[in-house]
Amino acid sequence: MNINDFIQKCITKKFTTRTKGYDPHEVDSLLDTLISAVKEINEKNVNMEKQMDDLNNTITELNKENVNLQSIITAKNQQIEELNKSGFHNEAMARRIADLEKKVDKENK
Repeated sequence: MNINDFIQKCITKKFTTRTKGYDPHEVDSLLDTLISAVKEINEKNVNMEKQMDDLNNTITELNKENVNLQSIITAKNQQIEELNKSGFHNEAMARRIADLEKKVDKENK
């Protein structure tokens, strides 16, 4: 039974009365309170599911961006290796690449 069916059943349920038993007004009042609580919980659940979907989409996008940034770092590191092999040592370029790596690490945290 889904939540809406449950709520509808609670709203439309009629109890038989007997000489000994519960006060129908008290029962109706309790059921009204329960129905309100169930509706509120269900609404919160739906909102949380939407938030979770949004967050999962954000995670997916960030993971894609991370892969792209990692490939840029790999390419830059290969360039540095090639320059070092050829005897070219440029400290300024190495610093720029190190700064880029720090920036990527910060963005990934």
